[in-house]
Amino acid sequence: MSVLQVVPVETAVEHDYLAEVIRLVPQHDHTWALRDTEYDNGLTLHRFECDGCSAVRFT
Repeated sequence: MSVLQVVPVETAVEHDYLAEVIRLVPQHDHTWALRDTEYDNGLTLHRFECDGCSAVRFT
């Protein structure tokens, strides 16, 4: 199991010891759009993606 440490960007740049920096996306109201519908063994799977960010949701 990997553990990621989240630090402010300024701290990461100052110390230059992190190989990867995670930039948090500000919260917003998601605008979900249907991107795909799959049918399998009598089940229907809908894939929605937010137009404002890369969030994905399945129902």
